[in-house]
Amino acid sequence: KEKVDKIAVDVIANSSSKVITANERPVAKGQSAIDNAMINYVISHSDKLNDTLKNIEMDARIKMKIPFNNVYNYSLAILEEDKEYTAYIKGASEYILKMCTKYYNNEGDEVPIDKTIDDVIKEYTAMNGSVIILAKKTMESPEIKEDFYTNFVISAILAVCDEVQDNVDKAIVKCKDAGIEIKMVTSDSIQNSVKTCEEIKLLSEEEAKSAVNAVMATKAVSQGKFSFRNLMNAKMTQLHKGMNASDFFEHCGG
Repeated sequence: KEKVDKIAVDVIANSSSKVITANERPVAKGQSAIDNAMINYVISHSDKLNDTLKNIEMDARIKMKIPFNNVYNYSLAILEEDKEYTAYIKGASEYILKMCTKYYNNEGDEVPIDKTIDDVIKEYTAMNGSVIILAKKTMESPEIKEDFYTNFVISAILAVCDEVQDNVDKAIVKCKDAGIEIKMVTSDSIQNSVKTCEEIKLLSEEEAKSAVNAVMATKAVSQGKFSFRNLMNAKMTQLHKGMNASDFFEHCGG
């Protein structure tokens, strides 16, 4: 609970979701399932929620906020704190890690990034979930300058896992028995995609192992021309604006 208290501001300030009261209990409400899950985790594990909410009565303190989208691949909030400013950034580990040089260890000290971070990310990736990094840094002004996306300090690494709905595996078996070919379309990592395919019986255990080893899944996972996430931001924006849905889908590998 002490560790969760330390990241409560990081989670709640930099979120598209809000904390509301329902049935006399605090709960997250918003469009993002990941943001809701993260805030609800804080609510259930923090002893200082009211203090945190009071601390970030944010309209007066937030100087900038950038919501998550598929172009930026992160969300950002800059808060004024004691005549300084703190930038809170959150996003997928493969993006945020590049911006960070240090992390807070269990004692709360800043230490250079080392093998510990890689080990945690690998462990959480194996859980078949989205690995989210929360990071922050202090600044003298709220302006985003040329070197802004450097020297962040990791405050937390979280795994947010989707639960497979009941009976999906049985439905897929019935479809396969009926001769229906099934494919999964996803922007998730190859490891998570294959694990999900194995869980829902879209891939056998042997097929899943082969798919991971080959880095590209076999007949069950779309064999796209490239990963949309790996494109430059300008190219992603161009594709978003310039194509209809079917053309966009085909361009990204079908």
